[in-house]
Amino acid sequence: EIASKLEQLAKQFDSDRELHQEREYYDCAAKWYTKADDDRKFAEMTVYLAESWVKEAVTRISSGAPSHMVATMFLERAIHTYRRIPRKMRADFRVDERIQELHRLKREAGEKSLDEMATVTTPPVDITELVTEARKAVGGRQLLDALAIFASIYPGVRVDNLRASAIDG
Repeated sequence: EIASKLEQLAKQFDSDRELHQEREYYDCAAKWYTKADDDRKFAEMTVYLAESWVKEAVTRISSGAPSHMVATMFLERAIHTYRRIPRKMRADFRVDERIQELHRLKREAGEKSLDEMATVTTPPVDITELVTEARKAVGGRQLLDALAIFASIYPGVRVDNLRASAIDG
């Protein structure tokens, strides 16, 4: 009864286009169907769950500001979800064929995501002080001693310097 109610709620979220909630409820329904030893319903809920990730990918691609990069991630999640379906049930739900289709869609989205990437530049970082300290610390030491010292040189962020740098802008 619990699994059935969760499935019903998931379908309502689906019709309301509440994809995140839809996935949560399909996932919970699948787990409850597993507890009820209903492998077929588990597989069915898992298919719905995977297809919800596909819907999310399509939504991201077809939005006003499309993101193929994000869609690629959602398609990967759909593929991963489909793989949870046991082999004995895969033919009934065309799982292997669907995974192949999703790999193709993911590849296409990945290619288009290259156009979305931009170069990010940052101001140079002065590490002169760190290099000087490192040279002083390891100079003239045996290899293993030098490596151990080098690995522990950086003490972490100096909060006062970081704060001053942030204030200076």
